[in-house]
Amino acid sequence: MFPIGSLVQLKSKKLAVVEQRNNNNPTNPKVRSFYSVKLNQYLNTHDIDLATTEDYIVKSVKAEEFDLDMNKIIEMLLMEG
Repeated sequence: MFPIGSLVQLKSKKLAVVEQRNNNNPTNPKVRSFYSVKLNQYLNTHDIDLATTEDYIVKSVKAEEFDLDMNKIIEMLLMEG
């Protein structure tokens, strides 16, 4: 449902990148959060398996909607491993 690499907004007001599909629960993939919409700032990255938490994807978003640079996001995520 959400392709790997897509940018999503979570119920918790965080932005995350879809990292891995969840074959048993396709609407709840594994994501890596990195930005707080509420605080308008980057956060330490956090891996979240949406199948095991109450957080969920609200919608797909584009980096430009938050004045973010997708290349910078990818670089940051790769550096933090």
